[in-house]
Amino acid sequence: MKNKWYIKRKKKIKNIDGLSPFLLQLLLNRGLTEEKSIQAFLYGDIKDLEDPFLLQDMAKAVERIDQAVKNGEKILIYGDYDVDGITATALLYRYFKEAYNYHLDYYIPRRKEEGYGLNQAAVEGFVQEGYDLLITVDCGISAHEEVKYGMSQGLDIIITDHHQASRELPPALAVIDPYREDDEYPFKLLAGVGVAFKLCQALEYNRSQSYISEHLLNLLDLVVLGTVADIVPLTGENRIIVKKGLQLMEETGNTGLQKLIQVTGLKGRKLNTGNLAFILAPHLNAAGRMDSAEKCVELLITEDEVLAEVIALELRVANRERQELEEKILQEAREKIAAEINLEREKAIILAAEGWHPGVIGIVASRLVESYYRPVILIALDEEGKGRASCRSIRNLNLYEALRECSVYLEAFGGHEMAAGLTIKKENIERFKEEFNRHLDDILEKEDLIPELALDLILEEETINQAFYEELVLLEPHGVGNPRPNFMLGNVKVEKAFPVGKNGEHLKFTLENGLNGIAFGFGDRINDFLRTPVDLLFSLDLNQWNGRSELQLNLKDWKVRGEAEDFPVVFRTEDYRIADKRGCADFIAYFRNLLDFRDKFLVYVNNSKYYQESLKILGKDRVFMAGRQAEYDEFQKAEKGILFFTYRMLDKLTGWQEDGFECDLIFLSLPFSLQEMRRVLDLARPDSSKIHLLYSERDLVLNRRLLEARIPDDNYLRDLYRFMLKYGDRGLDYEEIRKETGAGGEEKLINSLTIFEELNIINRAGNRILLLPEPGKKLDLSASISYNNNVKIVDDFNCFVTFALGRALFVLIDKLKSCKEDMEWT
Repeated sequence: MKNKWYIKRKKKIKNIDGLSPFLLQLLLNRGLTEEKSIQAFLYGDIKDLEDPFLLQDMAKAVERIDQAVKNGEKILIYGDYDVDGITATALLYRYFKEAYNYHLDYYIPRRKEEGYGLNQAAVEGFVQEGYDLLITVDCGISAHEEVKYGMSQGLDIIITDHHQASRELPPALAVIDPYREDDEYPFKLLAGVGVAFKLCQALEYNRSQSYISEHLLNLLDLVVLGTVADIVPLTGENRIIVKKGLQLMEETGNTGLQKLIQVTGLKGRKLNTGNLAFILAPHLNAAGRMDSAEKCVELLITEDEVLAEVIALELRVANRERQELEEKILQEAREKIAAEINLEREKAIILAAEGWHPGVIGIVASRLVESYYRPVILIALDEEGKGRASCRSIRNLNLYEALRECSVYLEAFGGHEMAAGLTIKKENIERFKEEFNRHLDDILEKEDLIPELALDLILEEETINQAFYEELVLLEPHGVGNPRPNFMLGNVKVEKAFPVGKNGEHLKFTLENGLNGIAFGFGDRINDFLRTPVDLLFSLDLNQWNGRSELQLNLKDWKVRGEAEDFPVVFRTEDYRIADKRGCADFIAYFRNLLDFRDKFLVYVNNSKYYQESLKILGKDRVFMAGRQAEYDEFQKAEKGILFFTYRMLDKLTGWQEDGFECDLIFLSLPFSLQEMRRVLDLARPDSSKIHLLYSERDLVLNRRLLEARIPDDNYLRDLYRFMLKYGDRGLDYEEIRKETGAGGEEKLINSLTIFEELNIINRAGNRILLLPEPGKKLDLSASISYNNNVKIVDDFNCFVTFALGRALFVLIDKLKSCKEDMEWT
């Protein structure tokens, strides 16, 4: 599948001592604009965590827990079956044991039988068993009825959660959730285990007058695991927790984590967020998906090495079973897509089947989104015809809102913009599918179904060195909110490449300058990869092997800028969206591709050649020229159309469309100046138009020829002067001069004669032109206004092409913005 690439820049950032412009731009791309926030991001430490008592109800919770511990009351932790809930449960259990030498009980609901969150049957059981205090972690914020019942039966309940809270809170003794409407806690994005950690901090302060103690610090290995697994943004407190937690985790004192790290093959390796998210977390999640997650809590709280190893091995088996089941469902889903889904007509993939495991379909849905890049809803049907679905979305679609539009066919639904769940009766599936796709047709364009990859910087090959990599390390750890930076090298030549992997599915490659790279999943494209200069999109790794280390490009995607079917790189600023396809010779193919996504667009040219060629190939029902009102009207009536225009037609176009055009604008020709380009841009409305650059070096040559045909240089002027000097005061007819001089066009000759008039060396008498030489006086061309204007036109063009054709397109964008401001000021 072809990907779109884009690079975004909101504004420039001022210099900060000790940080390179590259690093500063990367920080700006992550929303960091002030020196204080940048220093906190790069160098924030555990001592910089927020005061936990800033969370609403924290003081109430601490007071009640302190009372329960002192009175020896029966306390229960109610968790969740995902890694966030598992680690939060283990965190509280271990903290109470180490800080208070106090034993807690815990309860993890079963996914399949009980579902997410507090449930009435479980709460009734806790009341019957005589519990005095229940503390939820990673759940509880929406359990109004369950909390009401428990509290009425003498079971005090403290909720710690991080999910969105409604205006009306459950009637618990304390509700700790940064998303409470009345909560002013500075950092809202904590995971469930993060909120539980804040509770531990508050308890620790109440116990020792210190927010961090050695035993609490040592529990950060659990907090980092849950935080990374829950995919919360790694900014603010989360970044501090993860950065410190990763350091501790490599030498963790947690027996269960030690064994899990060992059985997953991570022992002895430097751990990163990827290891946690894609290796450790799936093993813990597998138990909750397939059966019960209680054994995972047991793993994280036990100090028995034998028991820990047994559970770790069981989790490895469970994860393999989950993987096998996942692959089976994925294959079945692919077969159903081929048989049931018309991808040309349907924007969503909605599938249902009996026998699909509801704990696994969410992972499969995510993988299908990666493959097909469209919303996916997988429904697991039970024997009674009731369906439970996992839903995954794409950019530009708020999944929750889309489900709400079709909720008449659903029993229940919930979630957020990118992921959701729902229940539905089997007999409503087809009508829901039709309505959901109808809604997507209303809100999604065809282009929305093309995946996008974000770029951070465009680099030169010599920039990539050890010093640059060491700056990148300052940005770690990476995750949501702080993704690993993606870079681009433009128009590079791959010197050699060869397949690697069990089945040759990957590529190892080397660039002409000696840089090495790895391209996972690109093994089948080796021939295309080698045949031409390419643009590479990659992240930068340090490859360590057999005691050696070297920088390595980790290729994410590549494209050939000159090929029309490859999407352009889009440069986004607050003022423009500019698609860079400079160098694409087959502009007809590019037009055809663009017409698949756009009904109409404008094309700037400075000669009629491109128009004539387009008219011949694409036809008069698609191609129009803006010179005449009648043809412009035909363009407006056409269902699809391309309107060509030249700079001289701008005033007409502006008069016909005073508010600007909402369609895209293509520069097929290279303008002659920044001011000319700026004026052309005014035709388009920035909020709805994309600017495409299709000109190239060929247009530079053409423009120089056009300038030479219009503007006389010093040699031409002197040759013309000498020619006219031969005839003295007899003079010549204009036609005689034009015929005799030969070289250059008529515009060039008229321009020259105007200069001579301004210098007072010719005189017109009717049709005759008389030379008025001044013997002994040197010809000073700079005394002519027209000559100076010509010099400025050439100089402006030479200056303009340096950034119009340069790699750093943001330079051109900055120049255009400055030019606009100057024009508005004048």
